Amino acid sequence: MSAEENENLLTNEDNNDESDQSKTEKQPKQETRYEDPNLTSDLATIMHLVKGNIGTGLLGLPWAIQHAGILLGPILVVIMAIICTHCMQLLVKNSKFYSRRLKVRALDYPSVMYHAAENSNVDLIRNNPNFFRQLVNAFLLITQLGFCCVYFVFIAQNVRQVVMTWWPGAPSDRVFMAFTLIPIILLSFIRHLKVLAWFSATANIATAASLGIIFYYVFPGLTQNEMPPLVNSEIPTFFGTAIFAFEGIGVVLPLENQMKNPQNFRYILPLGMGLVSSMYLLVGVTGYIKYGEDICGSITLNLQSGQG
Repeated sequence: MSAEENENLLTNEDNNDESDQSKTEKQPKQETRYEDPNLTSDLATIMHLVKGNIGTGLLGLPWAIQHAGILLGPILVVIMAIICTHCMQLLVKNSKFYSRRLKVRALDYPSVMYHAAENSNVDLIRNNPNFFRQLVNAFLLITQLGFCCVYFVFIAQNVRQVVMTWWPGAPSDRVFMAFTLIPIILLSFIRHLKVLAWFSATANIATAASLGIIFYYVFPGLTQNEMPPLVNSEIPTFFGTAIFAFEGIGVVLPLENQMKNPQNFRYILPLGMGLVSSMYLLVGVTGYIKYGEDICGSITLNLQSGQG
C-alpha cells in the first residue's frame, strides 16, 4: 500500500471518528433515562428543588430586609436570585459538557470541579485539580453541616414550645434535638430521590400551611402600617442572612442526575427558583412592613408576641 493510500485511509478514519463524536455529543440532548425505575419525574424534581431551597432562612428574610431597606432589600434579593440561578445553570452545563467528553452518564459536584480545573487556562489551577476537588468537598461539608445544625436547633425549639403548652416542665432543647436525630438518621438511609419525593411533597404542603398561618397574621392591617425606610446602610448584615436563604446549590447536580428527562432541567431550574424567589420576596416585604423595626430574627417570634 502506497504512502498516499495510507494517508487517505487515515483521513477517512479521522472523519469517521469526528462524525461518531458529533453524533455522541448530540445524543444527550434527546437522552431519556427510563431504564432506571428510581429516576424522578419533572414534577418530583420541582418539589425537591423547592424544598431544597426553602428552609429556615425564609423566616429570617424580613429581618434581613430591615437592614437593607424596603426598596433596596427586594432589589438585592432579586439580583441574588438571578446570580444563584445563573451559577446553577453554569454548573449543570459544565457537568453535561464533561459527561459527554468522558462518555459517562453523570458527574457529581467535585468531579465537575476536578475536570474544570484540569482544563483551566491558569497554570496554578490546572496543575492542582485534586486540591480544588477536595476544596469543593470541604465547602459542601461545611455548608450542609451548618444548615443541618440550624435545622436541628429550629425544630427542637419549636417542638418544645408546642409541648410546653401542655407540659410546662418539658426538658431542654437538647433533649428534643436528640429525639429529632432518630428520624433524621432513618431518612438518611433512603438513597433514591424517587422515594424522597413523597417526603418533599409532604414538607412542601407543611411549608405552604405554615406560610398560610403567617400570612393570616401579617396581612390584616398591612396597608395601615407606616412605610419603613427605603434604604438602610447595614448591607453586610443583609447579605449574611439572605445568602443563608439561598441554600440549594448543593442539590442541583443530584437532582439533574436523577431525572428521567434531564434535558428538561433547563426549564425546571428557572421555574423552581422563580417560585422560591417570589416566596422570599412576599414573606420578606410583608413581614417587614407589618412589624417594622420590631421584626425579630425569625418572623415566627413576632407571631408569638401576640401582634396580629
